[in-house]
Amino acid sequence: MKDDNFKFEEQINILEQIVASLDEGELPLDKLLEQYKEGMLVAKRCRQFLDSAQQVVTEINKETQTITDENDSDDDADSSDSNENTFDDEARFDSISED
Repeated sequence: MKDDNFKFEEQINILEQIVASLDEGELPLDKLLEQYKEGMLVAKRCRQFLDSAQQVVTEINKETQTITDENDSDDDADSSDSNENTFDDEARFDSISED
């Protein structure tokens, strides 16, 4: 994903400048076509970068979900133990209050 020569924010700035230039429509047609082509190439590189970043985020989420699921399983086991203790405590309280 990481390309030392690729700075996403810089590429977005270049793309914004190209779009502004195309919107103005002041350049001759051949220059407009050149800028359009350059803009499409920049947009393609940005899209590839974003797709790669999305894959990294997806992998992180999968790893995090696996860890979370494992912790939830441990918590469920611990929780059932603490629930048993809670019921025992309630039974003891009931027996004390009946006396």
